[in-house]
Amino acid sequence: MAISLDSDLFMFETHDDWCDRIGSLGDGYSLFKEVNDKMVGVYTTDQSVPQYEDVEKYLLEKEVKKLFTLSIPHDGYFGLRADNDCGDGDFMGHRQIGEDIVESLADSGIDVISLTS
Repeated sequence: MAISLDSDLFMFETHDDWCDRIGSLGDGYSLFKEVNDKMVGVYTTDQSVPQYEDVEKYLLEKEVKKLFTLSIPHDGYFGLRADNDCGDGDFMGHRQIGEDIVESLADSGIDVISLTS
């Protein structure tokens, strides 16, 4: 069984209703890091969800060789919830990355470890 360390990155497919509503890119990918028992966003873009190509470029620039993903449990994972009501009628969701992205990252030399919660 694999476990992650504070220095490890997590990647999720992300949907943001607010970005959709303003006509921006609402679907893409998010990177998080567990810091002091809380998930903290690592790579973001202004008013849109980062696209795969941008996230992959960031990971390669930072020389990341391994990252994690998981299906976030209903009660959350270090404060990150799969489904978030942003309180203003907008919704943000995070999902485990798909096998096609896992394979694409592997082709770039990045190992993806799927954790079970």
